[in-house]
Amino acid sequence: MTVAGAAQVYDEWQQITWEFYLNLAEAVFQLGDLSQAAEVLEKGAEHARGFAPNDPRLTKTLNRLGVLHYYLGHFEKAETILGRVQAILEKTAGPENPEWAAVLFNLAGVARAQGKYPEAARLYAQVFGIWVQMLGPEHPDVALCLENMAEIYLWEHRLMEALFELQTALEIKEKALGPEDWSVAVTLEKLAYFYLSQERYHEAEPLCRRAHEIKKKVLGQEDPVVAKSLHKLAGVYAALGKSGQAEPLYRRSLSVLEKVLGPGHPDVVGSLYALAQLYRTQGRFADAEPFFQRALAIWEKSLGLAHPAVARCVQDYSGVLRAQYRGAEADELEARAKSAHLGQAGPKRRT
Repeated sequence: MTVAGAAQVYDEWQQITWEFYLNLAEAVFQLGDLSQAAEVLEKGAEHARGFAPNDPRLTKTLNRLGVLHYYLGHFEKAETILGRVQAILEKTAGPENPEWAAVLFNLAGVARAQGKYPEAARLYAQVFGIWVQMLGPEHPDVALCLENMAEIYLWEHRLMEALFELQTALEIKEKALGPEDWSVAVTLEKLAYFYLSQERYHEAEPLCRRAHEIKKKVLGQEDPVVAKSLHKLAGVYAALGKSGQAEPLYRRSLSVLEKVLGPGHPDVVGSLYALAQLYRTQGRFADAEPFFQRALAIWEKSLGLAHPAVARCVQDYSGVLRAQYRGAEADELEARAKSAHLGQAGPKRRT
């Protein structure tokens, strides 16, 4: 074998090994083990450091690793890794490179997760400018950037700007992807959330209904994701005072979640509690009670009686018991919750 042939074999082996690490990390990620996927990518990055100094395989690996640490909640580590990728690309590729914009987008997400909203907004605006120039103003990635900017504007109470960005993102997606694409449903729900946060329920209702119909068409009626979107629609009807429309949707959502996830799954609690509250506000205390009982039992097992959400459930359930002249049972329930709260707080320090 010649020297050139040996070098080619070595390069091919390096490529195969690098691809192995990336593919293995992706497979482990799909199985839900993010920590193990990060460990595999660490090895992939270590291997990629053996390539030429400006080899794009290193930045690609580090970018994925930074995103994984973001998913793991390791925001500072993600910021450090992605910042390194940014520095490498700044020297080797420049701001016109697609990978540069992708790294900035990921850095913006990390900044947002850390509550650094001005920094996140600045990065998203930079990405928006690059993507508009590179991809065109009606590309779905531009819409994605607008959605993220809108979420920041919401947190900063810049409501008109948030609404404009969401409406623009929806228009872009509908035109580029079609009105029944899954991504359109995601934007519809974000726009609905905007209206819900402003208590503009009449405007939120058709958006939630349309998002649900898209998800149902894609996944079918028996999927938990579809059941949760149905739950959101029921919540809008309940807020509008349309209990007759809300109740069957809550029950349908509960039925699907119980069937698919099991009757004791934590995700079932939302529907149980919503039905309990719906009946409570209607004065249907006997109907509300079994749903409060089940919700409380699941929450107590998964969160403990001292958790704020469980404490609220205890308070509402106690009110239902008292409304049925069962004050002794309400007192017993509240005492048990109080004891759990004091037990979690621990003994007071003596001074």
